[in-house]
Amino acid sequence: MLKIRPHHLLCILGFKGLGYSNEFVENMKKIVNHYFKGTKIKIIFGVDDICEKCPHNISQNCILYKENVIHMDQKVIALLEIEYGKIYLSNELLKIC
Repeated sequence: MLKIRPHHLLCILGFKGLGYSNEFVENMKKIVNHYFKGTKIKIIFGVDDICEKCPHNISQNCILYKENVIHMDQKVIALLEIEYGKIYLSNELLKIC
């Protein structure tokens, strides 16, 4: 099961193999691969499986976007009508994204 914050659902859809670092890109490739093959996704608040390899993740906080990531997450939660803590199948999420 992947732990994903809401706005990263959209990042997954737009991923083109580029990113903040090689480690980040390799991690993202693995996540995208699992996502499109079908997997369980737990929607979480805060640092997720994508953030874990981001060089801007310092002490479990995004130092690049700060509060903006929280605002993006809130907008995606409202737009897609999904819930924090709930587990979805990636195929379900693909239908509503």
